[in-house]
Amino acid sequence: MTLMVAGVACLAVSSVWHVSLALLSAREASRWAAGATAASDDVQPGGGSSAAPSFLWLVLVNPAPAALAAVRAAGLWLRCRIRAVVVVSDLSLHERADHADMHRLVVPPRLDRAEVLNRAYRLIRARCRDYGEDPARTVVGIIDAGAVPDERLAVAVWRAFREPGVGAVQARLQIVGAGALGAAEQYERGVLADAVNLLRSRRGRARLGVNGAFVRLSELSRLGPRPWRPGAPDDYGLSLRLRRLGVLIRHCADARVFARGTDQRVIVRQYTRTVQGRLRARHIAGWVVPGVVVMWVLAAFAAAAWRLLVAPSEPPADASRWSTLLWTAMAMDTPSWSALLQAAALWAGAAVAPVVVWWVARHDLAVGNLVRGAVGRPLLLLVRPLAFGLALGRSLLRLRTGDSVGAPIVMSPLAGSDAPRAEAVFVDATGRRRRRLWTVAYGTSLASMTYVVVAGVGGDARLQRAGEHRGRGSVDRVW
Repeated sequence: MTLMVAGVACLAVSSVWHVSLALLSAREASRWAAGATAASDDVQPGGGSSAAPSFLWLVLVNPAPAALAAVRAAGLWLRCRIRAVVVVSDLSLHERADHADMHRLVVPPRLDRAEVLNRAYRLIRARCRDYGEDPARTVVGIIDAGAVPDERLAVAVWRAFREPGVGAVQARLQIVGAGALGAAEQYERGVLADAVNLLRSRRGRARLGVNGAFVRLSELSRLGPRPWRPGAPDDYGLSLRLRRLGVLIRHCADARVFARGTDQRVIVRQYTRTVQGRLRARHIAGWVVPGVVVMWVLAAFAAAAWRLLVAPSEPPADASRWSTLLWTAMAMDTPSWSALLQAAALWAGAAVAPVVVWWVARHDLAVGNLVRGAVGRPLLLLVRPLAFGLALGRSLLRLRTGDSVGAPIVMSPLAGSDAPRAEAVFVDATGRRRRRLWTVAYGTSLASMTYVVVAGVGGDARLQRAGEHRGRGSVDRVW
């Protein structure tokens, strides 16, 4: 039976892979925690470490009030100075910050996210140049829309950059969202991808994402005015370009960023963009194969059930060799419904069995969330072949799937179809004097134009009255 044999093989391979990954990642996490404890005992924030950052810039994309509160709370735990660039795509939902360390950058909602990050980076680089700050001791971090950083995030990042040679750090991402899709994202990105990144971090080759990525300003400056490139997968090609320069990238297990789960429509577009970037980088096979396996399993179960209902028990005697292979590959050799149910139980066990491994390895994870994530993960894997087909078609048509920054996620009582919306102006909080000058110049020019119009109309009226008066006088003299 094809399904039984493939299920046993998948169960064995999955168990070995998950157990090995859990053991190695747990050992690496304990080693990281021991190193962080030693670092906190040796050096305090603001101390004499030459590699530790003195300034932390946070790029907050359409931040929620909870994110701003977490940033303010993080400043109480860290002695180095924290500055923030608040990227806003709707002026009616965000008030102007009066604090000198809060800079506001207004962008249109349809602008690509990579270009938004590039604009924020250029603003930070210009401000650091004006303030005379050392780029080697300045760190730029990204908190995406809908995400909330942990209050201890700044301290954990500071300790990670204390190691000389470390140019970038990726924080641990935790997906918070209801439903099977949110649990599946947490299982895939917050558990499996986190464990793989911990192992890559030991060699300094961890992967960066957009959310929770922290990079030294000096390393970003080596990449030119546009470190993030639109169309590249995952982190817009940032970690790959940094690794080519020999920069060490670590995965910080102590720093956490809480993000919301992705919507069903958004995740298809996101996967399509990822496939287009991976097609350019030519490493797409390992990403698509698990989804193809899930698709084959579903098709095989459907074909076996259809054969048990209406089809004959075996292929015709005069069938070709390819027909026989297709018959076997689609699991149409399943003898009975009980065998089909046993195969289904075997595949379900292959999907849910790793839950026990991760429940033992990660004490911060609940069993219910792990089970929901393991059951819902095949749905995410099933989206990959669909996204691959869409991306291939768009690539043939030379169309690129954009990743716009979008409108703010957090709704306000002022938001709505009838609410007035201000036009986007590309300014920041440090350009008030320039805006005042432009306001005075605009008001002066408007007043001048009004005076000219009023004076012109009044002069015409006076001239007309004077002409009429002279006309009447001349007539009287003639008579």
